[in-house]
Amino acid sequence: MKIKFNRIIAFVFVLFFAHYSAAQTPLTNRQIYDFNPGDVVQGTHFYKLDPGPPSYETFSYLKRTSSKNNDTLFYKIRREYYTPPACQDCKPLVWIDTITQAYMELDSIAKHYNETFQYSIKDTFYNDFCNRRVWAKKPDKLDSVWFEPTKHYTYYVEGLGGPFYKKEFSQGGPTTLDFVLTYYKKDGISCGNFVNGLHDFNSQNLKATIFPNPFTETATIQFEKPLRNASIVLYNFEGQKTNVISNFQGSTIDISRGNLKSGIYFLQVNDINGSWSQKIIVK
Repeated sequence: MKIKFNRIIAFVFVLFFAHYSAAQTPLTNRQIYDFNPGDVVQGTHFYKLDPGPPSYETFSYLKRTSSKNNDTLFYKIRREYYTPPACQDCKPLVWIDTITQAYMELDSIAKHYNETFQYSIKDTFYNDFCNRRVWAKKPDKLDSVWFEPTKHYTYYVEGLGGPFYKKEFSQGGPTTLDFVLTYYKKDGISCGNFVNGLHDFNSQNLKATIFPNPFTETATIQFEKPLRNASIVLYNFEGQKTNVISNFQGSTIDISRGNLKSGIYFLQVNDINGSWSQKIIVK
């Protein structure tokens, strides 16, 4: 009877393991951290407990070397951290440094930090970014090692690094803390929308006012000088375009609420004389 019981336990374990390992192709650190000089990776930080503009962290790979036995890679990296201004009188946050980053245990499988009891690890594709292979961990349920439910997704992208993550937990209210891949340039191929913090910082030379802000139905933008062939784009908090106006000419324009939901939006204006950005709140 004891033998049968052990066989049953072993059978259940095999089924459990098969369920979570189906179609898995583990990626090693060597596959994930495979950068070349000229590669650029930009990740975007979203923190939704205290809404504000997203922050952009950009890694530009300048040099690659390896140890004598090829078990460690060294990269010289230029890092740029950029947060757009959160209000008309605010200044953007920009800092830049250069670091040397070492990656070891190259032939080991990338490790995922576990915050959930029940999760699946699988090979998938980062469909929004040229179908790069991904070694992903996703929770199956809200079961957590903590008292409050946690959803914690982590992604390692082949040749682009990681972990990129999306984390949602409830401690006094829902909170999300994300660092997601939004742009990369690898071996001459670019995907996503690149945000150049230094360019945006240096070109904020248009002057305008918007009123009322917050607004319910319509807001008016008054520019100090008339614009010529300007583009006006409204983004939601996730960075998605909700309204686009092209080839605008003039000094005054009205923004209608239309189908916009209540929340925080970011207005970006560009013309031949520079750019201007502003956070807008829809009641």
